[in-house]
Amino acid sequence: MIHPIDLLAPVGFRLDRRSKIFVGGWGDPESVDLLDRGLTAADALPDLALEWSRKEEHRGFRIRRSSATSPVAGLLPPNTRAMTVEWIEPSQGSDRVVILLPAWNDEHFTVRRKFATALAAKGISSMIADVAFYGARRIHPTSTPAVRTVGEFAVMGYSAVAEARGLVATATAMGRGGVAGYSMGGNLAAQVSATVARPIATAPLAASHGPAPVYLDGALRRAIDWRALGGRDAARPRLEETLAKASVLHLPPMAHHPAAVLMSAARDGFVLPEFSRDLAAHWGAELRTVHGAGHGTMLWRHRPLLIDAIVDSFDRLPTG
Repeated sequence: MIHPIDLLAPVGFRLDRRSKIFVGGWGDPESVDLLDRGLTAADALPDLALEWSRKEEHRGFRIRRSSATSPVAGLLPPNTRAMTVEWIEPSQGSDRVVILLPAWNDEHFTVRRKFATALAAKGISSMIADVAFYGARRIHPTSTPAVRTVGEFAVMGYSAVAEARGLVATATAMGRGGVAGYSMGGNLAAQVSATVARPIATAPLAASHGPAPVYLDGALRRAIDWRALGGRDAARPRLEETLAKASVLHLPPMAHHPAAVLMSAARDGFVLPEFSRDLAAHWGAELRTVHGAGHGTMLWRHRPLLIDAIVDSFDRLPTG
């Protein structure tokens, strides 16, 4: 049974134009093709050449900041090519560094900073980066959706994975690296983990194996602007086929995947529990279910359980 709050989501989609999806239609065909191209473990991890600012000390943790040019800058509009990164670490430092990927419509670092400071208290550092088309990297007015077309969605996802792989290279050079995220961030984390051969901790939280079931079978299907895509009857099969190409299920499991820890909300109306179960089964990984929780309530009310999943994914990672 879907959580009541998740059931109310379509009301918000009708009232807030910014919550509509693909209002600009399909977009550039070459960009859409990125969903099929994807990255694999055969692609070298990029060097972001990060130069960190001085430490900004807080109680129990410290923050450093940097910026870098996206390793796939050629795919991006000029004003989205520079990425901003925050490194939040325990005051005593740590050789465990997790890359926290953003959820859909995560314009800023506020939610992920809360995760990062909680992880710092557990002895884990976090790196947080913005992604193309969001926050300082927006190309559309704030009154409209950050991502307007299927093509932009493909570019955003492809570049987010490429940039996160660069952060993984930085993290693993310091010690033990990892990836995690909630909702879309969890799916991006799974995609990154499936394209990195070196052992990394992995914690996809409320995450699907790919975007197709989330946008076509979950609550977000009611937010899609079908008219902009050419009409529901014609567009739905095409969109499903297009988005299905980006599923992690198409990539072979890595040696570190059985150590991954996944989280699912039993009453999630956005990322239905079976989407997470399919990913966990593909990897042979543990899936923890929060009974009674929906998509939003698991994030709001059960954050300690999500933090524990990230910590446990590091503890389970084989040494050597």
